[in-house]
Amino acid sequence: MELKDQLKLWVREYCNDDFKDDNGEDDFPAGVELFIAQTEKYLANQKGIKSEMLGDYQVTFEKELPVFLTNMLNDYRKLRWRK
Repeated sequence: MELKDQLKLWVREYCNDDFKDDNGEDDFPAGVELFIAQTEKYLANQKGIKSEMLGDYQVTFEKELPVFLTNMLNDYRKLRWRK
């Protein structure tokens, strides 16, 4: 799995939204796409990667993403109600 795909999975969990259209296709808003692109750039230039694998690509990060990146998703986060 490529980094972009890993980030999409992370965004879905972080925002509590699957970002799918009526046909089940990915439908990320432009702001989320920008977050993904900026985060890919950030991670490519940082040493925050703890481990990587090549077969079915996997990456583990040492720490949280910086606030300036995660703040880009504030408008897209949905509340998660607990019962």
